[in-house]
Amino acid sequence: MSWIKMNTDLSGDPSVLLMADELKIKEQFVVGLLHEFWSWADRHTADGFISGATASWIDKRVGHKGFGCALESAGWINFSSDGAMIPNFHRHNGESAKARIREAEKKRKQRQIGKPLGTLSPPRGEPVPKTEGQKGDLDKIRVDKSKEEKKETPKEEVSGFDKFWKAWPRHSRKASRGECLKVWIRKKLNEKAEHILQVLELLKQSEQWTKDNRQYIPAPLVWLNQERYDGDLFDIEANPAEDKRKKNEANTAALKRKMEAAQAAERAKKEQKK
Repeated sequence: MSWIKMNTDLSGDPSVLLMADELKIKEQFVVGLLHEFWSWADRHTADGFISGATASWIDKRVGHKGFGCALESAGWINFSSDGAMIPNFHRHNGESAKARIREAEKKRKQRQIGKPLGTLSPPRGEPVPKTEGQKGDLDKIRVDKSKEEKKETPKEEVSGFDKFWKAWPRHSRKASRGECLKVWIRKKLNEKAEHILQVLELLKQSEQWTKDNRQYIPAPLVWLNQERYDGDLFDIEANPAEDKRKKNEANTAALKRKMEAAQAAERAKKEQKK
């Protein structure tokens, strides 16, 4: 029997509360869905990566629509074009996943049996033994690798990202700076930096980000991946009082038009009777 690590007070975790609000279900049901998903992941992946997985695919796996997106909003999964990664999976996975890792290592060693001497792969973590014939090639590889490590991203591609990261509000979900930078470069967001920063400033003052002690602020990695800088702007209510005033004015104008139309219809009837 395998096990997974779950906190006893998980139902009161702010991320669970966020998911419950997004899915419109009770916190206890969210805990049940999390147990179902994490148990499945423990049985089928050793490192937390699920190849080809999407949010809708995870919805079908647990039997609840919207669960995948809610899981990402909580920062408990990261989606990419290749699949999905469960952060810090190695800290929480059970003995079953660890057993699979040991079994994979055992099979790797068995496949090496019968190969010519000098071609056996060393155990993971140990250095590759050098021979006279290999020394030059290994030195060349080492030099090439050091050159690659010295390559830096052009400053013009990340100048806007530094401002974005500094502007993002302090929060428990503000993490994965390196991954956020990769998304920023891949999507060429420096071209939209001014727009993104304007939206971010409005969101920081909005009701949806400030209510309930700011527990609904998403993870920046999720926000960038889902391109919410182009969608969240429509949901902003930075000034609820002003928004209410505009709605009242619109309702008054609509009522006035309705009364004028009724009066015009009444006059038309009188004209017909004459």
